[in-house]
Amino acid sequence: KQWYQRRVRGEDLATMNNLPYEIQIRILSYLDIRDLVEVSVTCSDLYYTSSDEVLWSTLDVPVGFDDVTFDRYTSRHPLIKSLIYTNNSVITTETITKFLIRSGMHLTHLHLYHLDLDPNLQEMIVACCPNLSHLDLSDNPWVGDDTLHLLANCPNLESLGILQCDDITDRGIERIIRTCKLRTLEAGGVLNLRTPTIQNLVQYCSSTLTFLCLDGGNLGDDSLRVLSGLKTLHHLELQYCDEFTCHGLKSLQNLRSLTTLKLSRCYDLTSECLHHLMSSLKRVTRLHLNDCLGLDDQGLVDLSELSPQLQYLELSQSYSHSLTDVGIAAVLSGCPQLVSLKLKGLKRVHSFVTLLPVLNCPKLRYLYLGGCHNIPTYFLEVVAAYFPHLTLLGHYAVRVEPAQFVMALREGKEDDEFD
Repeated sequence: KQWYQRRVRGEDLATMNNLPYEIQIRILSYLDIRDLVEVSVTCSDLYYTSSDEVLWSTLDVPVGFDDVTFDRYTSRHPLIKSLIYTNNSVITTETITKFLIRSGMHLTHLHLYHLDLDPNLQEMIVACCPNLSHLDLSDNPWVGDDTLHLLANCPNLESLGILQCDDITDRGIERIIRTCKLRTLEAGGVLNLRTPTIQNLVQYCSSTLTFLCLDGGNLGDDSLRVLSGLKTLHHLELQYCDEFTCHGLKSLQNLRSLTTLKLSRCYDLTSECLHHLMSSLKRVTRLHLNDCLGLDDQGLVDLSELSPQLQYLELSQSYSHSLTDVGIAAVLSGCPQLVSLKLKGLKRVHSFVTLLPVLNCPKLRYLYLGGCHNIPTYFLEVVAAYFPHLTLLGHYAVRVEPAQFVMALREGKEDDEFD
């Protein structure tokens, strides 16, 4: 009624078109491609605004896109700088090739996940994308050493993702890092990498590499000692660290610029070894220790004393139950800066521990308790009700809904205070 009366009086209404152009662009930037196209057909003003190249600089291809739809959208905006594509869409390599010919000159970021990247398309990427700086070809059966030899002709390449590309060996990695000063290398799941790859990284990328993800299946303590020469690393992720011992792990203390450390299946990581590491790694704010079976409560007590700056912590134990309430409580009491806490499969953690993060860590916004079956669901529902700002995931990684009776009590109390 008020809107109609104002319309009759000829007063200006607070519509999208009345907002400053920069604000309109900011609002539209939260829309995906389909919604952006829907907005563009509402009026001529929004058609003009929604066509701004800022909104089309990154194209994240939605699920279900086909050749016709993809070609229509990309031909309308030839200045796309970043393309993110997964194999959830029905788009052929011929259409991708056509896009590269038309827009490859402007591309700086290209992410092609789980795509049949045949040799012809690989050559087209190198030929059409001279300004490419970020390339992710993860989980692609066609990618091997020959691919990396081709990519060595991309002098501006700074970031390379080759996760789960099993055919890559030390020879391919050596070829590309000789010509490309990589800042980021994601090679988790690449099983054929050995110590020579680490040696080449130290020789050619020691002054540039800041992000490294490796599969530790064929690496050993000697590899870690060489790896400690990468002084500029900020992010280090080592998967399947079965072959590493405490002697090799201790050499990581030389990576004093690290802010993120992720170790999975590092069975020989003991509490004494963790103490040795964290006493030197004072900048680490993200720590992930998954299936580190040698870790016990004393390690977490030491961690709380040595790393009060931690903001993100993930702990999981699938085959061991050495972590209990004592260790978790120590971490939560000693790390008040925690924003995210993930506890997976810790079967000796009980109800009262879930209260400590929200009481001692005022910045905490995410709490994951998957597999912590000794914490009753109703207790989690009460915690979720009292702390609505907290995203709480329970036993099966499902968000816990607040207990209705607690919500009713709280609403009644607020009404009484208002009265």
